[in-house]
Amino acid sequence: MPEPNRLSLLATLLRETSWPSLLVALLALVFCHFVMAVQKQNWPVTNVTIGEYPFLKAERERVPSWAFVLYGFLLGPYVALIEMFVVRHGPRRLRIVMATNALLICWEGFLWTLAVTEMAKHWVAEPRPDYEHRCLGVGGTISLDNDGNVVCLYGIGDGNMSFPSGHSSGSLFGGIFASGYCLWVAFFRRADTYFRTHHGRWKSYAAARYTELLFILCMWPLFFSSYVAISRIVDHRHSPADVTAGSLIGIVLGTIFLARLLARSSTHLPVIHGFHKSDAMTSPLVDDSMAVSMDGFDDDISDGGL
Repeated sequence: MPEPNRLSLLATLLRETSWPSLLVALLALVFCHFVMAVQKQNWPVTNVTIGEYPFLKAERERVPSWAFVLYGFLLGPYVALIEMFVVRHGPRRLRIVMATNALLICWEGFLWTLAVTEMAKHWVAEPRPDYEHRCLGVGGTISLDNDGNVVCLYGIGDGNMSFPSGHSSGSLFGGIFASGYCLWVAFFRRADTYFRTHHGRWKSYAAARYTELLFILCMWPLFFSSYVAISRIVDHRHSPADVTAGSLIGIVLGTIFLARLLARSSTHLPVIHGFHKSDAMTSPLVDDSMAVSMDGFDDDISDGGL
């Protein structure tokens, strides 16, 4: 039988986290993937327009679909661990709840990004740049049906789901969300309060260099996301327009869900028995160590030190 403390923690998680929104996002993805597939439009490809998709299909993708999905879902625990062990002070239960909420918001945003992309893919149904190779192979003879459309000699698979790029939208969502969150933690929540004096000066030359290293570490999700997006063009899976559209979807949704996480993280703390909300870092710009520094700063002003 579960311990009472664990049951209490589970009740707190069910009450304070955004798991219903995650379920809605999952249902939206299932709807867009399966229901919209039935309503898929047919992009007409004639003996004239098939020449617009002349590239050979790459034997191996630089970033396969399983790696892209794994990357998207691993960003959730990555953000949650930072939220629990770097950002939060206070009781263990509070840190677990806030870290779980960060995890769910990241996954929810990733699922919504995939859902929007899937809906657009099925609705537009544009052929991929390697459609001719998928359809006719190498040197295949073109034959037309009664409507003047090309009859494929081979199965095209997902060859007519080019616009927009799902790899680009999902990876850019992760890049914007994770990099933006890490930058917020490094330069607004923690690093400045650790390595600057209460006058705003760097404590040492090494402190200034260390924050630059933090900046580089914060940017790795965005660099990887850019690599994923560019690889889709090199692999002839998408045109530049597909990648641009997918990237814009990811950037917009990544910004929206990052703002949601920061707003919830800064203004909403769960009710924990024996814990006052002021004991945690409830402001995105000022934490408890900064509060101590500001007290010293006020003393300098009162003594005429400035």
